[in-house]
Amino acid sequence: MSIRKNLVALLPTLLLFLTVNNQSAIAQCGDLYIAGVIDGPLSGGNPKGVLFCASANIADLSIYGFGSANNGGGTDGEEFTFPTSTLNAGDCFWVANESTEFNNWFGFTPCFTDSGATINGDDAIELFCNGNVVDLFGDINMGGSGLCWDYLDGWAANNMSMQNGGAFDCNDYAFSGINALDGETSNATAINPFPISTQTCPVQMLDCAITNVTVMQDGTCSGDDASYEICADVTGGSGNYDLVDVDNANAIVSSLTGQMDGTICFMVTLTGPTTAAALNVDVVDNMDATCISGSPVAVTIPACPITTCSITNVTVMADGSCSGNDATYTICADVAAGSGNYDLVDTGNGNAVLAALSAQPDGNICFTVTLTGPTTASTISVDVLDNGDPSCIGGSPTTVTIPVCPIVSSSDVFISELSYDPCGDQGSDGDCEYIILTNPSASAVDLTGFTITNAVTFTFPAGTMIPAGGTLSIGSSTNCTGLAAFDLASLGGSLGNGGETVDLLDPNENIVYSVTYDPGDGADGNCMALCYDQSGTVSECPSSLDTGGMCPDLSAPAPPVIITESTCPSGGTVPTGGLIELPATDCPTGSTLEFSEDGMNWSQTLTIMYDQDGPPQTISTRCICDSDPTMISQISGISTNPGSCAGCAASISTFPANGN
Repeated sequence: MSIRKNLVALLPTLLLFLTVNNQSAIAQCGDLYIAGVIDGPLSGGNPKGVLFCASANIADLSIYGFGSANNGGGTDGEEFTFPTSTLNAGDCFWVANESTEFNNWFGFTPCFTDSGATINGDDAIELFCNGNVVDLFGDINMGGSGLCWDYLDGWAANNMSMQNGGAFDCNDYAFSGINALDGETSNATAINPFPISTQTCPVQMLDCAITNVTVMQDGTCSGDDASYEICADVTGGSGNYDLVDVDNANAIVSSLTGQMDGTICFMVTLTGPTTAAALNVDVVDNMDATCISGSPVAVTIPACPITTCSITNVTVMADGSCSGNDATYTICADVAAGSGNYDLVDTGNGNAVLAALSAQPDGNICFTVTLTGPTTASTISVDVLDNGDPSCIGGSPTTVTIPVCPIVSSSDVFISELSYDPCGDQGSDGDCEYIILTNPSASAVDLTGFTITNAVTFTFPAGTMIPAGGTLSIGSSTNCTGLAAFDLASLGGSLGNGGETVDLLDPNENIVYSVTYDPGDGADGNCMALCYDQSGTVSECPSSLDTGGMCPDLSAPAPPVIITESTCPSGGTVPTGGLIELPATDCPTGSTLEFSEDGMNWSQTLTIMYDQDGPPQTISTRCICDSDPTMISQISGISTNPGSCAGCAASISTFPANGN
């Protein structure tokens, strides 16, 4: 009985509490309204969205939500509830179905995205507060197509700046008209843009906690700089946090963004030099200044003075050596705590810079210097200098010896080979012709500015070197399947098949070497080349660029064997002298001679005697390609002529009658 009396006594107080809080929520229900809708012209009919505005300050936006009624199908209820947040009077924000095309159209991202905003130009919108409809755009039971509120490829904007209590009237809205946005690409450039082009997102109320702010690592020196690490445990925050200096009005020392709940750590580097000091820091949510741990921690900063640069062990690793006309040498040194950028300087010439290195780590660095030749015998006194601090220098210059590297004479260079009429297996005539130069000397020769003239033209580009004892090939093109790649291309013009003169000129147009060739020298389409010695003597030779995968010209008949006829000696009965001998000439280079007695069985061995008694036999010859046995020449044949001897006649003697 006493319990019931107590409840009865408390009932007025409970009713008063519920009434006050309910009235507060109800009072807020009139402060948000549907400010507009858009059905855009971009890909997918975007942007699609609903604009909401506050007519008064809203302490908790989560009492509101909205839904779309599609195609006159009636209410779908509250599809999206706004998060716990605050909104000031006059602030407006968008809810869109996606953000990419929305941003392309308006130039900013919607505050919220939700499928409830996937609307077409004939869909109605309901705004709910505490589950009740407080504002309505369109008719939830009718598709808007053809009606006064049709906003297909267009927009509608509230011109009353207030709710309609769920009773929609087209007169309360301004309309763009259907298809008003067709062909437009952004609100900023549209002829008839949506009238509100800015937004202010609601401020979300966070249930944030920051605890266990801890100094994980006090300051340590890294060169001239000091580094330290602070960690903290965070929950329910915005994900964006600042490390602040509490002794300096919470000035931000470092920031982290996009953090998950859990432990977060700030690694801070103070640019040196630093002096010994202490710093009081704390962690704060940069979206909610009230969310701070409340327990600052002290960080000890050490003294990190400027480290002194040092350059030691300046050493000549390789004295000057000739490379053609040039001299090259290498100098190394050990560097520490410098700028990373160093110069090799000529101490005998006002520290003139000979070479430079940049972005070098501490340790050993090396300069390789090339002096353009010709050079004469000399010495250079060099040292290594930090080009960010002239006072940081090795201090112990070292001497480099430069040798004599004279200009190498070009008089020894000569034309050693040419091909003026390549065979079909090497490539096409005019395309696969070439000239080869040889340098028989013991030094490299610089061919810069040399030219080949008369039959063809070619100027050697700068830096062209022909090594000691080496060769250099110059061809017409690079499309020669049967030849190795040319070193240089391409010759201007072509080498005439009837014979021409080829001159090699130095940069002063003096003739270094000249050859005159004609088809009588050989190499006329038979896969061979013309070779020359230093004196100009010519000979037919296998092409030095021939890759070996080709057949010679086998269009001519094979050379026939030689038959020595048999004879009958005087007074004899057995013929003698019947021989079969090898042909007078051989098959073309790259092919082999074969023999046959029956035209079917071929051999590289020749029987050198034949049957003197007959019958006659035919010896056939052919040339077969070494690299491709299916390629053969025309067959030549010659028959033997066996000999014969008649028997001896009876001898008749005539004697005188008297027997004398």
